[in-house]
Amino acid sequence: MVKSGWRAPVIVMALALVASSCLGDAPGKIDLNMTPHQRNDGWEISTPAVEGFDPAGLEKAYRLFFSDDNFQTAYSLLVIRHGKLVAEGYCRDMGDIDRLNNIKSATKSVTSMITGIAINEGLIGSVNDRVYDYIPEFFDDDLGKRDITIHNLLTMRSGLKWDNGVDNYDWLVNEPASSLRYMLSRELEWTPGTYFNYSDLNPHIMSGILHRVTQRKMQDYANEKLLAPLGITDFFWEEYAPDKITHGAFGLYLKPRDFAKLGLLALRWGAYNEKGIVPTSWMVRSTQADANRNEGGYGYYWWVRPDYRAFAALGHGGQILYVVPGEDLLITITANPYTNQDLVAISLHDAERLVHMILDSIKR
Repeated sequence: MVKSGWRAPVIVMALALVASSCLGDAPGKIDLNMTPHQRNDGWEISTPAVEGFDPAGLEKAYRLFFSDDNFQTAYSLLVIRHGKLVAEGYCRDMGDIDRLNNIKSATKSVTSMITGIAINEGLIGSVNDRVYDYIPEFFDDDLGKRDITIHNLLTMRSGLKWDNGVDNYDWLVNEPASSLRYMLSRELEWTPGTYFNYSDLNPHIMSGILHRVTQRKMQDYANEKLLAPLGITDFFWEEYAPDKITHGAFGLYLKPRDFAKLGLLALRWGAYNEKGIVPTSWMVRSTQADANRNEGGYGYYWWVRPDYRAFAALGHGGQILYVVPGEDLLITITANPYTNQDLVAISLHDAERLVHMILDSIKR
């Protein structure tokens, strides 16, 4: 049965943000630190005062972040303005500067960037192309599914039934023949393009299309076209599906500073060190609201936050790239990504409380 309509998805940031493994036994937070580290990794270092912050106001935000009663599973907070790293804090262990952390669903925003690169290279015609035209052999006899477009995938409106809370990682293990065939066999519950349903299905199918048009795993294409040009050489992408399709929805591991490089690329509308990596037009379009929702909007795997004139990549557990173009500002948070419902959670509202404090510390 095909339905049309809209439903607000469960926001990833509203999920519990606490470790299910080792965090319960971990020591409390360490003393406040927020001075950026000098490293030969491409980051230019500056100070809050030089980049237009009230240092005391920015420190107030960091004190909230470091307090034992808030952001209880957080690892890092980085603040970048005018392209420069002005504050950098690791609230549990200074060694977390080198932690390869699972950015969870923030991976979706990376998939968006890679899609833009592939379209720019002519490997994909346009977002209006039908998915069927790229991977026809994975479709079943439901002719309605042949109307699903790449645009529908990017805006979480394919119409295919999928619930992240129920349809979990098992499909990656239990469908050795084809993860794409399995996903495209799901019921077409809504008319394509009419119903916003946030799910891991859509970006995984997008990864499958990229696999087809590039003739290689998406992670390899991403390494050449996106990560290596940013100077990101130390990363990990969780096991791809048995059919070798890279997870398009989750599973990329990055260090905090490298995670922030992706945010800086977005802040610079696809350029890094004045070199274009992702087409500017793609970054502009992908960060505009397309699918409406209660708390803002959704572009092409980017969350749009109109109250802050911002957009964000959000991953379960508190993996955040928060981009505020009007202030030339990027805020990056990493946290323990493995959570359960019994411990204290950090909501998107809590994260934006921190964003608000950082914005307030900018001198007017």
